[in-house]
Amino acid sequence: MLKITCHAAPTQVEGTYNGKYVYLRERHGFWYFGVGDSQDEAVGDETVSAECPEFMDPDHALELATVLAKIYLGEEVGDEAHQG
Repeated sequence: MLKITCHAAPTQVEGTYNGKYVYLRERHGFWYFGVGDSQDEAVGDETVSAECPEFMDPDHALELATVLAKIYLGEEVGDEAHQG
């Protein structure tokens, strides 16, 4: 289960999704996403990173982490990927 573990500076989402550890962090205008077989692997992995021009709302970070985990694991992504 993914959950918000820090709400600001940095915004973080951590947990497991379908047996994989997932980590998403947004700080200072960048976000990083990682997946691994352990929490340390997920935190150390930067599978995807991008510039984020403004603060990422924690709920949006949770949604983004879920969508990226689905994409990473080859699952179908539904309407949640297109919500504003």
